[in-house]
Order: sequence, then C-alpha cells, then structure tokens
Amino acid sequence: MLEFRSSDLSREEFIATYRRPKRIRTPWGEERDPCCIERDGARCTRPANSLELCRTHYSSWNRRSDPEMPLEQWLATSTLRPFDARPTCIVRGCSSQRSVTVLCKPHNETWTRDKRAGRTTASAEVWAERAAPFQRTNQFSLLILEEPARWEVLYGLQQRDARGGVIEPTATRHLVRGLVGVKSMLAADPDTLVAQLRSKGNNPIAHFREILRAIRVASLEFRGVKPTEPDVWDLATVGLRSKTRSGRREQSATVDLTAVRQTWIREALKEWVRSTSPSSGDFNRTLRACLTASDALHARPGGGHKPAELRFLDMQAIFTAMCDLRRKDGQLISRNTRKSTYGAFLGLLDFGRTAGLLDEMSASFGRHQSLVIPSEEAVEDSAGKAIPEPVIAQLDAHLASIGTGFPYGDLSLEDIRRMMTTVYMVLRDTGRRPTEVASLRRKCLSTNDDGDILTWDNHKKRRYGRQLPIAGETAQAIRTWQAWRDSIPAPSSSSEYLFPSITPRSGFRHMDPGALATGLRLWVQSIPELLSDQLDTEGNRLPFERSLVFPYAFRHSYAQRHADAGIPIDVLKELMDHRQITTTMTYYQNPRELHQTGENPQVTRSERGPTGSPSSYNLAA
Repeated sequence: MLEFRSSDLSREEFIATYRRPKRIRTPWGEERDPCCIERDGARCTRPANSLELCRTHYSSWNRRSDPEMPLEQWLATSTLRPFDARPTCIVRGCSSQRSVTVLCKPHNETWTRDKRAGRTTASAEVWAERAAPFQRTNQFSLLILEEPARWEVLYGLQQRDARGGVIEPTATRHLVRGLVGVKSMLAADPDTLVAQLRSKGNNPIAHFREILRAIRVASLEFRGVKPTEPDVWDLATVGLRSKTRSGRREQSATVDLTAVRQTWIREALKEWVRSTSPSSGDFNRTLRACLTASDALHARPGGGHKPAELRFLDMQAIFTAMCDLRRKDGQLISRNTRKSTYGAFLGLLDFGRTAGLLDEMSASFGRHQSLVIPSEEAVEDSAGKAIPEPVIAQLDAHLASIGTGFPYGDLSLEDIRRMMTTVYMVLRDTGRRPTEVASLRRKCLSTNDDGDILTWDNHKKRRYGRQLPIAGETAQAIRTWQAWRDSIPAPSSSSEYLFPSITPRSGFRHMDPGALATGLRLWVQSIPELLSDQLDTEGNRLPFERSLVFPYAFRHSYAQRHADAGIPIDVLKELMDHRQITTTMTYYQNPRELHQTGENPQVTRSERGPTGSPSSYNLAA
C-alpha cells in the first residue's frame, strides 16, 4: 500500500506492473542463504537478512546517496567488499553464525526471552552449555544430556528401534528436556519424571518407560543377573506374554515377591515364570494364589517354611483360605475365580515336583478329591463372621457421626448422614447383602396384616421381588428417608432407587456397593473406641478389630441373632433366602435348635432386640 501511494500510477497500472520484493523464508534456527554481494569471484558469506543482503550491507544500502536509486543499479555501482563469515554460535551442534553476541540470532532471542521470563539469570556462555541446537520436526538432539544419561537414552532408543517400535522425534525432544540435569536414569525417580512429562501427552511417557526398562535389563545382564532373580520385579522386563500387538507386556509395574514369606514358594514361582513365560493374567492369578497360600501357612505351626514337614492339614488350611477369597468391599469373589486360583497353586506344586524343586515334599501336601471349592452361598453365609451384639450396640451409640468425611456427589452433609443412617439400619436389621441393600427401590415398603414388608431383589441367584418381614422401627427409618429423598439433588438415572448413585457416570443407577463399603469403613475408623466382649488378664475389655466390621458381616449377625433366639431352621432358611438348609445349619450350635415346623409358617414380629431388629418370631401354623 505504501508503494502504491508513493507512485504516480493508477490502481490498475500499479497492479499490472508491481512486483513484490522477494522474501527470505527459512525454518527457525537454520542459517539463511549468504548475502548477494560478490566481487572478484568472492561472495559475502554472512547470512542474508533483507533484500538478499546481510545486515551490514543492508545498512549501507539504506545510507546510499541517492534514495531513488534502484537496488540493481546500486549493486552495479557499489564498491562494497564481501565479508568473511562470523564465528559460529557457541551452542553445541549449532552451525549458525553469531549475531550481536556469542550466540546466533535464534539462540540469542531464546536466551533473551528466558531472561525476561525469569527462567534464567545466567550469562550467554553459561546458558549455552545447557541449550540444544535447533532441530527440524524430524530431528532431536541428546547433546544437552549429561553422561551417562545421554548414552542410556541412546541405548534405549536403539532397543526400541530394533524391536520395530516407532521413535517419535517430538516425544523424544520432550523426554530429553525432562531429563536435563539427570545424571543417570537408573538413579532417577520414575514417578517424578512421569509427572513432569504428563502434560506433554502419553508418547513421551511411553518412550521413557521403554527406555528405562531396556536400561534396567541391560544393567542386570551386565552384572550377570536375570530379571527374574531379584525379589522385586519390574513385570515389563520378565518376559510376560500379553494380548498387545507386540505379544508382550508393555506397561511397567513393580511386584515385591518378599510378600510370599516361604522361600520355597517364592523360588518355585520364579522358576515357573522363567520356564513357561506365562501371560500377565496367568501370572497375576498364580501370584495371588501364592500370596493366599503363604498367609495360610504362616498362621500354621512352623510357618510352612520347610516343605518336607507339610501335610494334609496344611493343604486344608490353604484350601480354606482359597474358599474365602474376597474383594476389597468384603464380598466373596466368584466360585470360578476361587477355583482357578486354587488350581493355579496346585499347578505350581505340580510344576515344582516335575522340575525337581520339591522332591522332599510329602505326597499328602497336594491334590485331594475331598477339597472342592463350594458354592458362593455355602461360603458367604457360613457362620463365624458375625459382628457381636455388644459391638453393634457401640456402633448404634455413634450413629450421629456416620457420613462425616464421606463426600457423595452433590449431597450435603445432612443428606449423606441421613442416607448412611438408613443404609446402616437396613443392613443391621434385615440381613440383606450389600448389593441388595444398595439396589432397593424407592417403593420397597408395603404393609399386610402381619406388619411391614420389605421387597428386595436377590441379584446373585436371580430371584427378584422377594419379600421380608421387618421391624416397625426399620420401616419407619425407610419411610423417613423416602420423604427426605424427594428433596435431594440426585442423578435423574437414580429416580427409581432408594439410595441414588454418586454421579450419573458411576456405572450404577443406584448406590455403588463399593461406595457403601467405603462410607461404612470411614465411619467405623472414626469412632474413638470400639471394644470387644473379650477381656484381658486384668479384666479390661480388649479393642475390637475394626476390619471385621464390613457390610456383609451384618448378614452373618442377622442370621446368628435369629439362630440364637431359637428361630426354627426352616424359618431362618426362608429369611436368609438360602437354597440349601445345610448353609443355614452352620448358625446353630445346639442340635436341639434345629427344630422344623414341618409347614410353611407365618412369621410375625415381636419385641425388638438391642439393635432394633426382631429378636424372635412367633410362629402361627
């Protein structure tokens, strides 16, 4: 526009004759073409800055005597001589000429920008020691790394390339910048480096983990140690198979095998991994089996450290522990999972015997036809895990503090307290499983001639619309919460359920049983003192183990409470919704208590027990 205004041409004539000056475009950090000044066969070797002239020659052009003289005429008449190239930039690997400092123009601008932003106070010479040369998109440099970290990264990249992995220059540049100042990757904290790289995406983290894995393996091999020999394993280095495209485990995870207390189990597990190269799933299953067996043997006389001394009773203890494998929320895992876990341990024993590792072990410590994993119902509802009534009474006394420190979606503290109070009372007074309580419908209460009835679903056995007589106090607690439930900010997907989900994205339309267990655990842990009914040598009550208070334990308490009250076994079987009466029998200690009416009785409520649940039932034929 300035050229058009300064000319005497019309708009059409200017457009037809104007030629835009050639612009010099070079990638950032690269040296420009040399200046166009040439005399006697020698050309100026300084980079062109504007109009194909270096800075010095361009300044002379601006100071020419005739401002109207065209560039071509000035070049033909000028007596300027070409200049020799300046020294190169002091940044290692940078071949560009220096500008006004010991740095090239791009590095000088970067250094100046860092000083203004407060990222450095160092001189140009000191700053250049840590600076990297400028790279194109497909380039990276390891020069800024210290030794041996530089050689470690180079070796790791070589290993990644050898297996056919893609090396992304941008990800590698982010990784290199994150490793500045690190002496050796083996001595660095991986979690800290991963946290620094997280903002750059997953690729730099993936490069870092694979490089670190390759270095660790190389370090072990250099010392003549196999990855499976130490007691602490990086699972990505021990050769586990996986379903990834590479056919091996890519994610790194650390496993401390010292948790397996018995050396013979630990060494058998190591040799099994070395010999069979199991998949990640098989290894995790076998490791869990070893940990369960180790804990069971540790509780036995001798601790199970001498294989030659192990007998059938020791295997029976392991079998019992396998039968009672549970999730974190206290619920029993599926029978197939318990069966496969127990089978994994037996398979490890078979391997150890075949490999000659367990020659001294007795044949009685092995497979037995009598040791068969029972059904979930037989194990879940067997007696022995009931919370004592004196402990329940103490829980009742601290009910005002339930829900504190347990955030739940958009609910207020009062909303959470009321909800968890109702959850606790239903658990305590009905004996339903945690999932059955969490999934109660808002219209779960009804009334008949015998009193209040709770309608619930047995999800485990797919028996829905079951009915249970409950105490008036429990029914009133549910009604109070039903009225309060109408005013709380709950997800719309939970509109049909008594206890709403924590968020619309929780995976449950009703309360997550895991959240129920968490809320109960936090409350129990917050109670200042919880005493058992056992006494020490001085007659003082001993503390009660708080881990024994979990949602499912209230089902055992419900069953034991009714058995102790003399409820006939066939009545309790119906109340518990058991299919097999043998499961119900475990709650009766006295054979005389196994009274059956011979008919389907009508159950009516009588006086409440100390926990607010029916302490006994009247039978009417």
